[in-house]
Amino acid sequence: LANGTATDIETPFNKKIRKSCDECDFHGTTFCENITVGFVCHCKEGWKTSANVAPLASALALSTHQIIVKFVKAILLIYLPHNEQDPQTYYQDSRSFALTIAGFGVLLFRQPTLFHLSYLDCKWVFYVITASYLLGLGFFAAEALNALELITLQQPNSWITRFFNHETRDAELAVRTVVPIIVVASGLLTILAATYTKATSSWSCLGVFSAETIDLWSPIFLFAMCLALIATAFSYRGLFIRKHLPHYQMKVEIYLNSIPNGEKNTIEKRNLIFTAVGPWLMLLSYVTLAVSTAWVTASFANTLAIVFAALYGACNLIQSIFTTPEAIYKEDLGRCDALYKDYSSAIDKCLRLVIAIDV
Repeated sequence: LANGTATDIETPFNKKIRKSCDECDFHGTTFCENITVGFVCHCKEGWKTSANVAPLASALALSTHQIIVKFVKAILLIYLPHNEQDPQTYYQDSRSFALTIAGFGVLLFRQPTLFHLSYLDCKWVFYVITASYLLGLGFFAAEALNALELITLQQPNSWITRFFNHETRDAELAVRTVVPIIVVASGLLTILAATYTKATSSWSCLGVFSAETIDLWSPIFLFAMCLALIATAFSYRGLFIRKHLPHYQMKVEIYLNSIPNGEKNTIEKRNLIFTAVGPWLMLLSYVTLAVSTAWVTASFANTLAIVFAALYGACNLIQSIFTTPEAIYKEDLGRCDALYKDYSSAIDKCLRLVIAIDV
């Protein structure tokens, strides 16, 4: 694994004694030296003899977390099916899908030598991974807008139902799915059109961080920050209205009191805090992941990559818990309680039978 520039300059660190020169990596070694007690691999600039596990751990945590959350929700849907998928759940699932693609892309293709990726292949890997993270931010913004529309009495977290005199928009699902995809795809292509030669290196398909690549990373970071800021702005406006304009919330509560509890719990989701904080944790997890892949010798970058991946995973998990309708928890807990009572009764009968036999 490497860092810095592609210049083959010896790095005087991590000279671990090896049993033979066969243990030296071909791509990162300048030469192998035979010493009295064994062999030493002399690394190229930025390469080291130990594995760089931080990007792997970060991507693995991201991918496995998304899969586990979706698996648990799928099991809940089997036993507790819903009549329709609400917009918030749709945006969360879309974001999870995009981040799962990004996570597996990092796991499998961040190191071009693993699958002998060509120069052009590595560029496409960079594009797909970066676009997946940006698309995740775009769906965060759409999710925050959906929560804001509930606060401002436009729609009750539904594709087909509207509050009061607001018109139904049949094409809303398609529009709010296609628009983020088009914006991210075209925006990233525009950025890479002039700087695609700086996007990757011989050791990383996630980019290089140096003075020469500022014109590549600056617009990408600005683009990502704008998406995160849009999500935060929608969330802040919703929180402001909820706190300082209580008559909006009173109208929402009047509407909620007129519908069944199941629909009420689907509508009344506590999501604004997560859509305000989550985009920035996702952005920081992507930035630190890319930096740790490029600067493998910088221990602080590796540590930050793992920390922010864990923080975003925790935020996403808590959001999944808090935005799941309370009816699911109540019914699920009721079933668990009934199951516990059944097992307790069966165990009690077995114990009584054993005691009777002993007697």
